[in-house]
This record gives sequence, structure tokens and C-alpha cells, in this order.
Amino acid sequence: MLVFLVLLPGCVERDAEAHYRREVLAIVSQERFSLARWEVGALAQEALERSCARGTPEAPAGEDPVSTYLAVAARLHAVRSQIEAAAAQHADDNAVRQLEEQEQALRSLATDLRPQAERVLEAQFAQVLAEKRIGWFGLPLPPVIFRFTEPPNYLILSPRDEIRVRFSVYLEPGLTLARIQQLEKQLEQQLPNTSALISPTGGFSSWPTMIVDRASLAWIVHTIGHEWVHLYLAPFPLGRAYDSSPDARAINETVADIAGIEIGDIVLRQFHNEFAIPTPGGAERQNSHAVPGPSAAFDFDSEMRLTRQVVERMLAEGRIDEAERYMEARRLEFLAHGYYIRRLNQAYFAFHGTYRTGPAAPPEDPIAPRLRELRARSTDVGDFLRRVRGITTVAELMELVPVR
Repeated sequence: MLVFLVLLPGCVERDAEAHYRREVLAIVSQERFSLARWEVGALAQEALERSCARGTPEAPAGEDPVSTYLAVAARLHAVRSQIEAAAAQHADDNAVRQLEEQEQALRSLATDLRPQAERVLEAQFAQVLAEKRIGWFGLPLPPVIFRFTEPPNYLILSPRDEIRVRFSVYLEPGLTLARIQQLEKQLEQQLPNTSALISPTGGFSSWPTMIVDRASLAWIVHTIGHEWVHLYLAPFPLGRAYDSSPDARAINETVADIAGIEIGDIVLRQFHNEFAIPTPGGAERQNSHAVPGPSAAFDFDSEMRLTRQVVERMLAEGRIDEAERYMEARRLEFLAHGYYIRRLNQAYFAFHGTYRTGPAAPPEDPIAPRLRELRARSTDVGDFLRRVRGITTVAELMELVPVR
């Protein structure tokens, strides 16, 4: 009987979490992303494109294939936005038809140019990894292979009374805003004590890796580097522990930020120096959701850190409704200064706080400072990865990098 009483609370907790996850998956069953199905299609297309590479149209002589493709992709996304705006405003059919013709021509051109742009960037990363002896066995492994495509959306669920990832799952890319909002509302209404967020992702560490193309070249190479580090870590203790605890996930993501951005910066300086931008400490990842606003005096990072601190205090005091009203007021303030955040809630901080180099990180964070210190003590980024890949917990990190 004593054993039964000791085990009962844990069993009840596990059953409750299993029931919660089943409820979530039932609600999003039609939108759930299938990585296996995507991998089969992507690898088949990859093989076809590589076998036909000699017939692939090239960028005009003297032009960089990567810049050429990204310019076309930017125009394509701009025309798509114009079509959506025209449809919403019930514009003249002829005007919409002309935009659709432009879209079709740009899509065809982008399809032709994309493989060469991907191969060029892959070769540049491979060269840097080989020169710096970064990878498995000192070789540029795993191979850098990626596709410019739309990665899946990411559903994050946090309790309302604290900030933590309770459950997360990837959803299909291309969901409409109306459907995203409908799912978030349904999840919060049907599940007790739940804050929900469905967020787009800029990259996904599948193989081939998924990378969006509607971003700056600096952001793209940082993201390629970030996702490659995840693949590099996969067979090691840190990579295998990714889903074992929130701390292991935070260590993993922060390592990927620090090392991935440094690798990306090397690629930029070596092959695209005109696009290289100074990166503070070599470890700050750009915020893909943040669009610089008109107010230069508004410091996004410090304001977001302050917001998280206030929210943490309110939730600790049980002031949940007040915290949510405060987050919405702060979201509108960010918007007024030119920073678009669709939804600022507990799930937002649970997701973005996993990246401990970012401004949404927890106020008292033992992870990022120690990882930065470990990078400073390492001879290069490869040495840093070799030293960090064996840890799985904050305790191990603190032992490896004790407080001075």
C-alpha cells in the first residue's frame, strides 16, 4: 500500500499530461505537419535536381547566384502581398489578373534560379567547415544541404499561471491567419489554464534543412548555421537530450545560436562581405519578428526584457488577468514603435525564451552567460562545440563553467 501511495501522484500527473496532449492533437489533427512525408518528397526532388544540375539555368554572367535568387524571391513575395491586398479591397479584375501574371512569371524564374543559389551557399558552408575543421571527425559533416521553402508553423502551449512550454507540435506551413487565430482560440477555450501561440519558423533542422527566403542574406546564413548545429549535435548527448527537459532544449538552442551565427558570419565575410553586419559578441541572433521602427530611441531588447520581468512577477503573485492585460498593452506599444508582434502572451515567452541569447529570455538565466564564457575560453567555434556537446543539464554546464 505504501508503494501505491508513493507512486500515485506521479501516475496521476503523467496521465493528466497524456490526456492534455491527446486533446491538443485531436484539435490540430488536420493541420499537423508530417516530417516523414516532407522528407520523402524533398529528398526525391533533391536527387532529381542534382542529377539535372547541368541543365539548370544560371544567373547572368558577373552576378552572384545567391543575390540574384533572393532579389527575385523578394519581388515574388511583394507581388503576393499586393495580390492579397487587392483581393481584400475588391480591386478591379484586370489589375488582379496582371499581378497574377507577374506572380506566375516570377515563380517560374525563382524555381529555375533556386537550385543554383542553394548549391552555391552549400558549397560555401562546406568550405568554411572544412577550413575550420568543424564537424564530425574533423570533417565538414553532416553535409550542409538545405532548401528554400516554407518551414512548418510551431504551436506552443504554456500554462497561464507560469511561463513554460507544456506541449508543442509542428503544424503545416501556409495556414491562413484566420485559421491560426481560430485554432489558438479553440485551444484556449477547450483546455484549462492554457496560453497558445502558433508561430511561423524561419528554419527547421530537417535534412535537407528548410530555410525561408524572404529575409536578408545575413539572416539566412545565420539560420543555415543555426540549423546545421542542431544536426551536428544530434548524435551527441546534448542533441539526444533535446526533448528531455526545458533546460536541455534551452542549452541546445543557445549553443546553436552562438555557434551557428559565428559560422554564418565567417561565410558572410569570406564570400559576401558586402552583406556582413557586425554581430554583438558574435552570438546575438536577429529577431525575425522584429521590424525596425521609426523610433531610434526605442530599445526593443531592453523593453522586451523589462516586459518579461514584470510578467514573471505578476504571475508569481497570482495576478494572471492583470499580466495578460499588461502584455497586450505592451504589444500595442511595440507596434507603435514599428515592431510587429501578433500575439504577446505566456506562450510567446515560453517559446522565444528558449533562445537564451534573445531579449525574451528569463530574467535570471544561468545558461547564456556560461555558454558565452565557454565560447570565450575555447580556441575556436569547433573547439566550443566539442566541449559543449557532452553536457545535458544546467548542473553539468555550471560544473564545466563555474561562476567566477
